[in-house]
Amino acid sequence: MESAEVVERDDGLVQEDRKGVLVPECSERDEVVGRQGLLEGRDVLAAAQTGTGKTAGFLLPILARLSATPRPPGNPIRALILTPTRELAAQIDAAFKDYARYTRLSSLVAFGGVGINPQIEALCRGVDVLVATPGRLLQHMDETVGFDTTNLRILGT
Repeated sequence: MESAEVVERDDGLVQEDRKGVLVPECSERDEVVGRQGLLEGRDVLAAAQTGTGKTAGFLLPILARLSATPRPPGNPIRALILTPTRELAAQIDAAFKDYARYTRLSSLVAFGGVGINPQIEALCRGVDVLVATPGRLLQHMDETVGFDTTNLRILGT
């Protein structure tokens, strides 16, 4: 495996050429505290520019937590990621599917503007992670028979 070339930038960011990921400069303490908080399931607030790995920053701890715990009977939703737009919902779900490809974890993206029946069918089969927009989430809560969030352990926005 080639080592990535790291290039210092004038804007306070470091670019990793291999993946083109921008990583903000921060103290080692800040990074350790944030990572430890995520892995322990604590609330962590972070803000960063586009392309800095925020999605991976919250999806990977979700993957770790869900992979480490057995799936409850009935395949209920175990994590809900609420997002304001369907474009972002689709992007997050695609990233989850990519990161989870070697696990048995499943996800569903649910947003309006498309038919609800395939989403209902997937929810009835069971998904570990639901990535949804607020309007479609409320619609499923009102209309989808058996929509169950009693085993929901992780909420991400």
